[in-house]
Amino acid sequence: MNLLSQFKQTPILSFLIAMSLVVLASASPARADAVTDWNAIASNSIVATAGQPPPVSVLHFAMVHGAVYDAVNAIDRGHRPYLVQPPSNPTDSKDAAAATAAFRVLVGFPDLPGLFPSQLPTLQPLYDAYIASLPDNPPGSKDAGITIGQTAARAMLTARQNDGRFGPPPALYPPAPGIWRPTPPNFANDPAPWVGNVRPFIVPSAEMLRTDGPNALTSVDYAEDFNEVKELGSLTSITRTTDQTDAAIFWQDHAIALWNRIFRTLWRLERQVLLAVLAPDHGDPRGRHRRQPGH
Repeated sequence: MNLLSQFKQTPILSFLIAMSLVVLASASPARADAVTDWNAIASNSIVATAGQPPPVSVLHFAMVHGAVYDAVNAIDRGHRPYLVQPPSNPTDSKDAAAATAAFRVLVGFPDLPGLFPSQLPTLQPLYDAYIASLPDNPPGSKDAGITIGQTAARAMLTARQNDGRFGPPPALYPPAPGIWRPTPPNFANDPAPWVGNVRPFIVPSAEMLRTDGPNALTSVDYAEDFNEVKELGSLTSITRTTDQTDAAIFWQDHAIALWNRIFRTLWRLERQVLLAVLAPDHGDPRGRHRRQPGH
């Protein structure tokens, strides 16, 4: 399974986009830097440091940004909460709330583990310096934002306990023609086969949105797909265009980290265009599609 197919099968990205865009587009939002800065910090923690593959990392980006959304929205009150809406005042610091929500989801609390407790020695100084740089105007607004961020993070970590992450994988089909199998040169297995059993973030059950299985091996459609992949995917293909080659190389990047970099860049460059194009289309996530071997 290549990274592009992993990206396409990970509808939590829609949730991540929606949460991020609503936070950034709020009528009086946390400054864009507070959200994008901690998106970059989260990306480094999730992808670079923890080395999580796209199907896993997208779940944890969703947890981080879901908490950030609830923290900022608790102060702005412009949208429905995702999990919780802590009490707040309009003057409470959205920047402190956003940074704290992201930080606490990443490292957790003494009584509630976060995603990466072992990264606390690295992330704590970053967080402390970030909070210290924020204004406290009016006095007490920064501490209030911190409390709100902690509440949002705690709600997210609690809600995602025992959600199927890192649990047992689904049973695989026995080896047979048309069934996926490890491929050379590394013959690597699926790095996160349990993803298909994770409780969705929004829809009640992914079962309601699963797609049909693959085409029959004896069908014309299967033969066409097989031949197209073989022809265009060959190292010595004479029909693959330069653009297709460039696209294949482009998608070898970590898909979720790639899209988060794109969102941060686009937000800085074309905020209104990004909202106009993406926001209306990402409110409803597709169900998580667990691709069975052979799909």
